[in-house]
Amino acid sequence: MTEKEKLNEKLAKFAGFKFQELEDLLPKYRHEANRHWIYPTGEYNHQLPDFTNDPNACFKWLLPDKVSEVVFTYYDNGVDCWILANGQDFSGWVDAKSKKDAVEKSAPALCLAIEKLIDSSGGKK
Repeated sequence: MTEKEKLNEKLAKFAGFKFQELEDLLPKYRHEANRHWIYPTGEYNHQLPDFTNDPNACFKWLLPDKVSEVVFTYYDNGVDCWILANGQDFSGWVDAKSKKDAVEKSAPALCLAIEKLIDSSGGKK
């Protein structure tokens, strides 16, 4: 599993996604096709949203109610995402080759800032 995949799974669990293990199923339903993610809405899907590449998924699922502000600052060499939650600020920086590249890396920067929020809150939303 890559670092991005690990971060994506960590973010998903923070947002309330749960992976259904085979042991959770009745014996007659225990096969690989029935392994899936349970979304916070109760829906089932074999894939998670791609948080590290999709800022819309981040805003939809990850930002807790306690976040009062999200700011992106774009530079020629990267993007900085800053979030304010519970009176504390958390930031995530991602290197980029140009401002255009920095804009495209908004989701990873937001994910890194949210990861810092998760770590500071003990994993609670």
